[in-house]
Amino acid sequence: MNRYLLAGCAAVALGLGSGAAQAQAKFEVRIGGDAYFEAGYIDQDNDQNLRDTEFRNRFRLNIVPSAKADNGLEYGGRIRIRANSADRGMDADRALIFVAGSFGRVELGTRNSFNDDAYIVRPIDYQFLGIYDSAVTWATSNNSTAGTTKLSTLSFGNLPTSGSGATNAQDDVESKIVYISPRFSGLQLGASYAPRVGGSDSGATVFRTEDDGTLQDVYEIGLNYKGEFSGVTLAGSAGYIGGSYEDLGTTRYEDLSGFQVGAQIGYAGFVLGGGYVWYGESGQVKTAGFKDDYEVWNIGLQYTTGPIQLGVGYTAGSDAGNPALSGDRSQDYLSVGASYTVAPGLRVQAEYAYVNFEVNDAGTASANREVESNVFILRSVLSF
Repeated sequence: MNRYLLAGCAAVALGLGSGAAQAQAKFEVRIGGDAYFEAGYIDQDNDQNLRDTEFRNRFRLNIVPSAKADNGLEYGGRIRIRANSADRGMDADRALIFVAGSFGRVELGTRNSFNDDAYIVRPIDYQFLGIYDSAVTWATSNNSTAGTTKLSTLSFGNLPTSGSGATNAQDDVESKIVYISPRFSGLQLGASYAPRVGGSDSGATVFRTEDDGTLQDVYEIGLNYKGEFSGVTLAGSAGYIGGSYEDLGTTRYEDLSGFQVGAQIGYAGFVLGGGYVWYGESGQVKTAGFKDDYEVWNIGLQYTTGPIQLGVGYTAGSDAGNPALSGDRSQDYLSVGASYTVAPGLRVQAEYAYVNFEVNDAGTASANREVESNVFILRSVLSF
């Protein structure tokens, strides 16, 4: 997708939506957010000098000022502030301006992938706040032999990087233009463009340097569907993401190219669903001797009755690992959990997860080629 075409479409949508917006409504400011506290216990192979127990917590605050003009145009902004830093500092992973009307919605600023918000994968409501790989984070923290959360991703939340091949992750939260269409007969379309990936300042700096291996001109398009027929709910999504790695030196990298698909069906409190994410050889060195696809698939079942939710989910991922050596690496993640709503906006949850990570290349010592982790988590979740 041509980046200028997307920017032009966004400008046209703004112009058509604004019309003669003479009188301005008074701004309303909505405040909401969420928080969690977790207590975990880990039984793991190859975890010498690591503690078995730990606590962690996070707090996020959404501030959304908005107004409505006399022609029906809604406009405003959003910032999401997080107490999520190791130095107890604050950051903001959402900071944008939006306009919305009959033409759809345009967002300008720092946010995540459209497909992250619209994806349809295995049901994860029995977990919390959309964080599907919590247990994998516990298993891999401070233990490089135990794997990576990237191989448990369900969407475009992590992008492959260059250099060492598809072994590290880059966040998709960047300064970008996003367009989201109205929903027609259950269908909704979305698209976005970001000029670069990896800006730690969330787009606050004009950064024109084209560093070797950096990911540039990232675009995506996605389509999702939601419907209900005779008590049966159906949902599905498909998305594509593309971009290019800057080649300034002698090394050349495979372009970013990925897609995701997923579907769910629900009836009488049960929801069954699954999905698939594929990045192929994106970001890997073109001349690497042992390239392999990066792919993740998932499936799960969830049941809700009153304030109780029960669920089970399985996710399996693999990638090339070290592209200089033969053999890939893989990760299996099985999660079983329960959630109970104590009061509106307040839940308590329990989860058990089994995480198995395997490295099959010849450069890894046999004792480190497979790490099994059993993770037990108790958590409290607040949403307001």
